[in-house]
Amino acid sequence: ADRLVGFTLFRRLYCCYGPWCESDGRKREIWPDASRVPVCLAVSVLSDELHGLQTGQSPIPATASRDEVFAHRCRPGVTIAATGGLQHMNGAVISPDGTFRRIVTRALKQLGLRSLHLPLIPGRQKVLPRESNNGPIHLVFHDLDPWCHMVEVSLHACRTMFPSASVFGLASMTDGGLQTETADEELCGIIPKLDLHHGLKFSINTLLCSDMLPAPVATSASTAENPMSPEQRRVPA
Repeated sequence: ADRLVGFTLFRRLYCCYGPWCESDGRKREIWPDASRVPVCLAVSVLSDELHGLQTGQSPIPATASRDEVFAHRCRPGVTIAATGGLQHMNGAVISPDGTFRRIVTRALKQLGLRSLHLPLIPGRQKVLPRESNNGPIHLVFHDLDPWCHMVEVSLHACRTMFPSASVFGLASMTDGGLQTETADEELCGIIPKLDLHHGLKFSINTLLCSDMLPAPVATSASTAENPMSPEQRRVPA
């Protein structure tokens, strides 16, 4: 792998991997971050790189960090076509990183999904169901980096806050270790940040085609000890 990377240092090199590469003993980690592409996203990534090749754009170096790969694949001018079926749905983006929240919200807007964005939900306060100004939240995109107790608490809390929602994780590397840690979280999938735009579209389309979206859960019903007005339940979009 090192010899091949050295030989193609100023060219384009990609290593496409699938679930079989997540098992124990596999060596996917020997490939640079700039070269690693999940096989389910290979078509979109390779199409983007072929377009770059045809238009004379320089390839991203094999030595690029994850942040640099992320910036390259979310660079200005990279757009994604809208996805049908989202015009009557609402989303929520949860991450401790404000800049990343805005990037994901902007990408979802390109897909046709209206979204609000929030920081991590703390576990020290009681969480109550909420809505956006446009109604219930249907899709939640929760940052899993770095996986820790605070992120786990926030992930659990978001299910109470948005009971109608299907929940996706967002992570720098969707490796076997993270999948093991989140095995009990009932995520619809973990979207790789290094291919955010195409990963969002692929994951949302897969969910829509599967017809597995949960039925809307009304958030207007209040408990006797914690009644809530519609104004209290709503979160600004």
